[in-house]
Amino acid sequence: MNTYWRVPALGLMLLAAGCNKSDNSAATSVGTTGGGATAGGAAAGGAPSGGAPSGGAAAGGITASAAEPDKYVQEFIYSLGDGDVSKLWTSLPSKYQADAKAIIGDAAANIDPELYDKSFALATKATLVLKTKKDFLLKFPPIEQNVPDMIKVPVVEAWSSIVGGLEMVLNSEIKTHAGLKSADPGQFLAKTGNELVKIGKSSHPLVGMELDSAKKTKVSLVKVEGDTATLKFETDDKPPHDRVYKKVEGKWLPAAMVDGWDKTIADLRADMDGLKITPEKKTEILGLVQSADGALDRMLAAPDQATFDKETAGLLLVFNAIKSATAGPGGPGSGLTPHAGTPGTLTLPGGGIPGQGIPAGLPGGVPLGTGIPSGLPLGTGARAPQFPPGPTLTPGPSLTPPVPALPK
Repeated sequence: MNTYWRVPALGLMLLAAGCNKSDNSAATSVGTTGGGATAGGAAAGGAPSGGAPSGGAAAGGITASAAEPDKYVQEFIYSLGDGDVSKLWTSLPSKYQADAKAIIGDAAANIDPELYDKSFALATKATLVLKTKKDFLLKFPPIEQNVPDMIKVPVVEAWSSIVGGLEMVLNSEIKTHAGLKSADPGQFLAKTGNELVKIGKSSHPLVGMELDSAKKTKVSLVKVEGDTATLKFETDDKPPHDRVYKKVEGKWLPAAMVDGWDKTIADLRADMDGLKITPEKKTEILGLVQSADGALDRMLAAPDQATFDKETAGLLLVFNAIKSATAGPGGPGSGLTPHAGTPGTLTLPGGGIPGQGIPAGLPGGVPLGTGIPSGLPLGTGARAPQFPPGPTLTPGPSLTPPVPALPK
């Protein structure tokens, strides 16, 4: 459900605002999300002595003086290099924190609580399928025959870590609508965020490489004019480059982030109507969620590959209908149409599941994986008897799809 799944990420989107408008250096991208420097870190204009400062920054904030922007940002980079993503929050000025909390609060106020809670419950059950039906999933024809090894192999190698990360988020304080409303972004990042970084580091060598690169990055001062500073970033495997920072409430932030912050907040506020849903659409989506839940139950209980494949294909069709039903304010129709001559039955449209894929990394330059392709073609549709209001979606025997090639 694309409308609801983006909400828990609103805070992180705010924190990343403006950070993708310049270089591609991972270490520098990490450093340009906020500001900080540890006592004993880089001398002004010089390299860090002895590598990362022992102990890192003091808990809850940056200890370096804002009068020295290079040291300030150096400490922030070291903190992230040590896996402390809570600094993404503590490095924000109080106004920015208030804006972010207000956006998350507004989003929660516009989301239907029942749909939110059932979405997370559905995702929890889907994660259980990932955890217990790995072999069946990997032999599902569209995956086994069409997903290239360059994508499949690293995903399989990191399977347990991926499942662990999903379980961590799905069991966090934002797993319920009430929890989302009362969640503290700083605490979420300090607990769940830091644990996710540990999982990423243990499951993907590139994550560890990027974190190590951050700790080897040297920040030096080029010039400072009032509340604007130009800093040079240097690391072993990247060409040096300069970037402009601005001081807000005594905290140094990338100029692109500062200049674009108010527009980012305004755009997010303008998008709030997209979270609202009509009573009719809610009834439709709840029926689809109920069907997806039943399909997941049958996948968990599947005794053999053929049964699992049939149920998986049916589930993907339901997800396609959910995507259609949750697109836009109020949501357009799900594409479900009554099946002529058979009262109480509906026809699910076939075709691909376009989706948007899972990106290969997060803002800040920490790659989290190779990315997942955006969708799998599923061929023609299938009948779903007694839906709604039937408790489950039982795909017909003709559901087994052809296996065309994945879109390039």
